[in-house]
Amino acid sequence: MMLFTIKQNKFKIGGAFFCLILWEIFAQGLKAPLIIPSIKEIVSALFVIIKTSETYAFILSTLIRIFITLTIDSFIAFLLGIASGLNKNIEDFLSAPENILKSSPTISVLLLALIWFRSNMTPIFVASLIVLPLLYRNIVDGVKNIDKGLIEMSYDFNVPFGKRLKSLYLPCIRPFLKNGYILSTGFAVKVVIMAEVLSQPKYGIGSAFQTAKVQIETASIFAWTGIAVLLASLLQKGVKKIFAKD
Repeated sequence: MMLFTIKQNKFKIGGAFFCLILWEIFAQGLKAPLIIPSIKEIVSALFVIIKTSETYAFILSTLIRIFITLTIDSFIAFLLGIASGLNKNIEDFLSAPENILKSSPTISVLLLALIWFRSNMTPIFVASLIVLPLLYRNIVDGVKNIDKGLIEMSYDFNVPFGKRLKSLYLPCIRPFLKNGYILSTGFAVKVVIMAEVLSQPKYGIGSAFQTAKVQIETASIFAWTGIAVLLASLLQKGVKKIFAKD
């Protein structure tokens, strides 16, 4: 097992190095840093970003918006998801709003949010509408997967809802929740940052992207992209660790 893990990591590292080498070949061949900066230029831009104290305010602001989004959506998704999983009529009733949220172009939601809300609220609103159906559907599918006999027994013995939620629903839908939160976290990072680019709050990774774009600092855009990817990866690993605990 350990040998397999080591080999797997070697392939991952090898793939990463291959991408970096390919990138450097294109950068050196094109010799147009405004289009494809070299790895050295991107790393230099990254060090400048890391040394800037304001950077951490940008990252923290984006993180706060992501956590607010996931908190609001978790509350709504649990409430509606459990109800829909237990009652087919409720699921059918909510199918139209679910399909609308899934099918609506993100850009149209974003443009409307720019009209309706202040710049700080726009990323949260847009990300919430994208993430909500993902969490909701995973919870519904998880509840449907619970043994109906156990649910009926909990009703027969008048088990309080809070105890049913803690001892029956949550343990049974745990795999579905894990999948839902991993997907939702990735989408939340992407959508929040995209919304920040257009809404331009004072602090946010998206605002940093917009500043770099206006100043035509291509290397900085790639450096911030690396930070965003790392942020999404760390959050998703955090979700996996939380659900890995007994």
